[in-house]
Amino acid sequence: MEQHVRIGIVTVSDRASRGEYEDKGGPAIHTWLSSALQTPWEAVARLVPDEQLEIEATLRALCDQERCCLVVTTGGTGPAPRDITPDATTNVCTRILDGFAELMRTESLKVTPTAILSRQIAGVRGNTLIVNLPGNPPAIADCLAAVFPAIPYCIDLIGGPYLETHESVVRAHRPKHAQRPGGAGERNSSTTLHSQGETMILSDQDLRLRLARGELTVTPLDDPEVQIQPASIDLRLGDTFVSYRLPHIPCVDPHDPGTVDQYTETITIAPGDAFILQPGEFALGATLERVRIPADLVARVEGRSSIGRLAIVVHATAGFIDPGFEGQITLELSNLGRVAVKLYPGMRISQIVLQQLTSTASRPYGPERGSKYWGQSGPVTSRIAQESSWH
Repeated sequence: MEQHVRIGIVTVSDRASRGEYEDKGGPAIHTWLSSALQTPWEAVARLVPDEQLEIEATLRALCDQERCCLVVTTGGTGPAPRDITPDATTNVCTRILDGFAELMRTESLKVTPTAILSRQIAGVRGNTLIVNLPGNPPAIADCLAAVFPAIPYCIDLIGGPYLETHESVVRAHRPKHAQRPGGAGERNSSTTLHSQGETMILSDQDLRLRLARGELTVTPLDDPEVQIQPASIDLRLGDTFVSYRLPHIPCVDPHDPGTVDQYTETITIAPGDAFILQPGEFALGATLERVRIPADLVARVEGRSSIGRLAIVVHATAGFIDPGFEGQITLELSNLGRVAVKLYPGMRISQIVLQQLTSTASRPYGPERGSKYWGQSGPVTSRIAQESSWH
């Protein structure tokens, strides 16, 4: 019978535990593992301050009570006085595996010379492997990519469950005698490659790889097994909408944002309720997820077929997302049918398709070029008045 796979994710941060700082390390670990693991698993997340006794208690509970086969920590691995995650890990583990730390520092040194300041370690407690990671999301992805090929076999050796991976992201290395028939360890890696000078739509393998590396960001990606389609990523509907009402003005003047404000009304839908889009009505919505598109990719927003068959379209003209864009995606919602349709926050409403550019954009969308909608949150109305020229 298959064992239930649980993985502990521990963020160690004074500021994040007090609510003064957004925890980015824990979600980065979750995203990477979700992209890398083929085996179904459950995350057991914890957020604790830089207090050694509390860290030790958390690690022991995840190993002994929650029965996690793997516990990954982020933060508190430097030389500062409050960086005591490795000290807590040492006290909890029965064996230290020095090779993990050596490889992670070697990999991080390729990026920054300050990697030699890291004291991160890895060790075993019972049937659990504990691995310390840095706090920076790109560094987390680099370190996991370096050491994860050995992690499934390590978990085998200490009596944990058999983990299989998506080989487009990372390949689990096991001796031949430890491989299960037909398992991922016997299959050849099949990472999709792009020829220089060609543009191609990214497959699910490439999407997982880009997400795991942190090059493409979709946050929160709560259910990657459902949301990552063969050649797209499903996005969910947020809870805020902009409705276009009958204004007491003769017209909307693109030069005057005040007329746009008089023309629109922002509505937030309570949990469990729905936004009702009437026949012939137009409204703005936004994706629940924030996305970040790298400078060598371009994205297109497409409606889901199941939504389109209800006579709902999700964009009128703005279906193109430039390289460098970051933020929630504004959806241009229209009801082309003859009856009203309920739209529920959290429902999968649209999908993005990613395409490789022939070369990296030299001036991607973003603050440096004054891009109006970069970093947007929620549905954003027209900012055409900010343009310096109409030409």
